[in-house]
Amino acid sequence: MRLPEAGEFLLLLLGLVPVGLAGLASALLLAHRGRLAPRILSCGRLHGADLLAAAVLYLGGGRALAFLFGGSVPAGLDAPLAHAASGLLAWLFLRLRAGSLAPRDWDEEAVRPADAKWALGTWARGLPLLAALLWWNRLLVEALTGEPPPVEALPGLPGAGAAWGAAAVLGVLVLAPLVEEVLFRGYLFRWLAISPRFGLRRALLLSSLAFALLHDPRFWLPMAWLGLLLGWTFWRSGQLRHAILVHALHNALALASGLLLGASSTTP
Repeated sequence: MRLPEAGEFLLLLLGLVPVGLAGLASALLLAHRGRLAPRILSCGRLHGADLLAAAVLYLGGGRALAFLFGGSVPAGLDAPLAHAASGLLAWLFLRLRAGSLAPRDWDEEAVRPADAKWALGTWARGLPLLAALLWWNRLLVEALTGEPPPVEALPGLPGAGAAWGAAAVLGVLVLAPLVEEVLFRGYLFRWLAISPRFGLRRALLLSSLAFALLHDPRFWLPMAWLGLLLGWTFWRSGQLRHAILVHALHNALALASGLLLGASSTTP
């Protein structure tokens, strides 16, 4: 890490203006999505120590799997595949502790569930700030490290075989959204929300921060906002599957844009 030069520091400061405007636009658009008052259902017999153990399993398990199988998996695909596998292990652990495969959705007697169109509209309203944060985050990472963050979601995909490539794409588009939404929104957000020490708003903030911190540090800022959008979608729609759908769509767009940008950067 290095100190930004004067020109880079000035550009970062000026860049906060479009970020602030984009944030205001997203906030105004999201403010009209309606207010719900869901009755939160319990997430079973979970305790704070269970969530902490799942986090350790999620982090440590991914690194251990990447180390053990890194030699047999194409370079660039070992980390995302290990991440998905460790997420499944953490989910299995919480399922055993909670006594159910996944927490139930909001009580439909207390809230009228929204549909998938509502969830996708909520995600679209958050895109202005997400795009601005991705741009400003790139400037910040480049100023601190001297290198921009990677543009490819799966850098080893072009050179991987068909089987490994299909497994990696399946992990990014299906497994990662499913597992991460169950862990971060289904279990963590819900457990924090029903705790008298936190409540819904703090649960939304803390689960989003945890979601960001368990990703690449070079993308913490945009991941924190994405976590807030996904948590907001889950909270206001009353359906975990809508957060999974939005997450999968985001990953699909990130993968497609990363492949296009990666291909264009290597084209003479």
